[in-house]
Amino acid sequence: MNVTMVPFGNARFSKSGKLECQHGADECTANSWEQCAISLYPDFEDHWPFYLCLEKSSLACGEGAGACTIKAAPRCARSSGLSEKKLKACVDDPEMSMALQHKFAQLTPAKHQCVRRVPAVG
Repeated sequence: MNVTMVPFGNARFSKSGKLECQHGADECTANSWEQCAISLYPDFEDHWPFYLCLEKSSLACGEGAGACTIKAAPRCARSSGLSEKKLKACVDDPEMSMALQHKFAQLTPAKHQCVRRVPAVG
């Protein structure tokens, strides 16, 4: 089975080019952590444990999970064997993180742009 994670959700770029995430700026940052993990560790077996940890953390955080999820990212990196330093450098690099947001926006199927809940499979 071939699995491709596309952490973009219901985000979008406005006509002025501004990134807008369904649940606010913290969700955009959480997406960046996942996008950087996928970019820096392209093998599914490498980035999946981090991705899963971050998503589980988001569920555990409940409503308004963005800031709570971001706080979990370093712990998830360590527990997954990924370099927290490399991931944070990627997330904190405005050019790199925005390039990844655009990349994952392009990977998001158009039919999922109006899905109310994510993840969407298809």
